[in-house]
Amino acid sequence: MLNNRLKGTALTENDLSGGSRVVSFISGKGGVGKSVLAYNAGAILASQGRKTLIVDCDYSFGNIHILGNVVPEKTLADVMRDHRNFDPARTILGGNYHLIATPSHGNKFLEYKKAAFHSFVNRLRDIASGYEYIILDTPSGHLSIIEETVRHADINLIVINSELTSIADGYGLFKYLVKTIDDFSAHIFLNNVEGESDYEYVYQKFTVMAGRFLGRVPLSAGYLYSDRHIIDSVSEQRALVDIFPDSPVVRQLSNLCKILTANNVSGGSETTIKSEDNINSIKALADIKE
Repeated sequence: MLNNRLKGTALTENDLSGGSRVVSFISGKGGVGKSVLAYNAGAILASQGRKTLIVDCDYSFGNIHILGNVVPEKTLADVMRDHRNFDPARTILGGNYHLIATPSHGNKFLEYKKAAFHSFVNRLRDIASGYEYIILDTPSGHLSIIEETVRHADINLIVINSELTSIADGYGLFKYLVKTIDDFSAHIFLNNVEGESDYEYVYQKFTVMAGRFLGRVPLSAGYLYSDRHIIDSVSEQRALVDIFPDSPVVRQLSNLCKILTANNVSGGSETTIKSEDNINSIKALADIKE
């Protein structure tokens, strides 16, 4: 059962200044835990003293406001209609952590307008210039929104799990974006795995296939174990770092945040997978028989 939800507190002053790093969380299909991952990664960044904004770009089915147990007064639709609504639409999730909620939070149907979303994303760094990190949680499989967000992101994180359909859809999304955007690059993050060997196997298959057929491979962003703490945090509508700060799952997410905060944003994790160089090499293609 959901907790009694808190009334979201809108920020009224635009007192922020400085540059922002934009991170998009994307996936080829739903149900891989992308939104939970995006929400908790943002919470960890904020807990480290970094001003962080998460924008729920899932226009019709977003749920970051549910994960954060808030009821925003305004949403992304208001900001898309008029960028001056940005300040009143920002809702506090925590001290350094703010949300622009999905339009689906409202009671009436709001049609998605591509031109308005393009204008919003194009100006996002200006209107949200005081945040160190801006996280964009995108709708699974909505190519128009995904393509728009990744064109403006510094880091693109493709979230998959070990299920065959998730791997296939993640590869399909990577293929589409590689063929659509000349300089597209991405990191792969494997969610809900049982162990490191599962991650290595899936990442190897993904990168070898991408290297063979696309001539470009995604970098490694690591993995997250299947963990009861995640289910508990969703049930309590609180971030993992707030209720289980010393848990293994928070340590794994902290490793992901090290990649997101690295000076070289194109670099992958050096500790999440053994022999990553070999997996990404042409020689490794001969090792894959299937």
